[in-house]
Amino acid sequence: MHIPVLSPERLRLRPFTEDDVPALARLANDRAVARTTTIPFPYTEAHAREWIASHAPAAARRERLVWAITDRSTARLMGTIELRFRSPRHVGELGYWLGKAFWGRGYMTEAARAVLAYGFEQAGLYRIQARHWHNNPASGRVMQKLGMTYEGTLRAAAARWGEYLDVLVYAILKPEWERVVEG
Repeated sequence: MHIPVLSPERLRLRPFTEDDVPALARLANDRAVARTTTIPFPYTEAHAREWIASHAPAAARRERLVWAITDRSTARLMGTIELRFRSPRHVGELGYWLGKAFWGRGYMTEAARAVLAYGFEQAGLYRIQARHWHNNPASGRVMQKLGMTYEGTLRAAAARWGEYLDVLVYAILKPEWERVVEG
């Protein structure tokens, strides 16, 4: 499986390259970004290089597809979004983050909408789920804007920097997605 280029209105979602290492390290090495993700902190170019190198083999094994989120007009790296393939194979899981300078502008909703369309229309998924920690309600708002349904809270299911975090779970099924798209 290859990582296709997706082109929503303002963005271009494409595979990461070695050229992205410095920009990725700068974006991810932000305590505000790391606080709501599993990203190592501090985040170095070595982390970025190793992570990018894992993408093609993971795609070949149909484990996950990872996209660089870039500005369509400037090609500036803004963040990342991925679609993990779960067992059973009809289930996918969405994960994402943006650099702090890009928060609050609808970019993630736009990127996620394109990945959901790919997951349902091209990858043959029937269910796509996503999770966020309780300390990141903005991520939950993205899931709601996508038409995802809140399914529950996993209490103290994650830990970050000595704090136990609740994990909120959302999902959308293919027929629900089709209604959102038609609607």
